[in-house]
Amino acid sequence: MTNTQILLAALTVVALIAAHLVWDSWRSGRAFCTPIPHPFRARNSQEHMWRQQWEPPAMEKVDAVLKALCDAFGFNPDQRYQFAPTDRPHEIYRRYYRWQRSVDSMEIESLAIRLKEEFGVDIAQGYPEITLGEIVRRAVDRDGTDVPPTSAKNSQ
Repeated sequence: MTNTQILLAALTVVALIAAHLVWDSWRSGRAFCTPIPHPFRARNSQEHMWRQQWEPPAMEKVDAVLKALCDAFGFNPDQRYQFAPTDRPHEIYRRYYRWQRSVDSMEIESLAIRLKEEFGVDIAQGYPEITLGEIVRRAVDRDGTDVPPTSAKNSQ
């Protein structure tokens, strides 16, 4: 190979990497974030569902749990309210790896460790059926904030 061919090959690699970064940034809204899988990405914000279910003091826990989920999967945290209280981390995982048959990046394990460290919540109890709403309930109960879900407060 001549020096010109080597230079062209190197420039091609750099251009492909730059194109990938621009494409990823455009799709996710942030560089180096993974797009949220369908159907979560395609629906409207679910923040109203969270606010209906939880009082304002508990919304800090909701926000923190959803950010932990986004961090574990590499999703854009600005899109955290695309997830509803009824969504299950296992289903998010399955949708994320729907077409890939490769080894995962241990997203569920990363989420479990972070939830255990930050909130004292063990998602192994109830997995794979545990929902994000149940995780928040456990985090609020563990914290002792004494903030019931809105639905429980209204049913009394």
